Amino acid sequence: CSSTVTTTDTPITTTAVPVTTTAEPITTTAEPVTTTSEPVTSTVPITALLKCRDASKLYIGGNVLSKSKVKNARQCENKCFDDLSCTSWRFYQRRFSDKQLRKRCLLMDGEVTKVVKKKKVISGAIDQCK
Repeated sequence: CSSTVTTTDTPITTTAVPVTTTAEPITTTAEPVTTTSEPVTSTVPITALLKCRDASKLYIGGNVLSKSKVKNARQCENKCFDDLSCTSWRFYQRRFSDKQLRKRCLLMDGEVTKVVKKKKVISGAIDQCK
């Protein structure tokens, strides 16, 4: 005996209901901030920044009177004392970045117009020595 079973799949239909949410918009207001600053001007004369011996500072200005090889800053300073025209000096230490200037002493005359931070150099202004 044979029997036949027939099944029919009935499609199931589902409908999704759209969900709508509304949030109140967030509004923030900030007061505008206005800052004013006065330009910074230095009224300190350059001579107030000079020292008898100043490590890691490069004194710029004036004319080069001489350039010579010396062992240390003290020798360079003494050379400047010995030269009546010398007003300032620079000594470039042995590890200074420019190899041509290492262990060199520059004697200067005239006015120092600028002081710059620079590693491995020592500068001095004779009129600041006591």
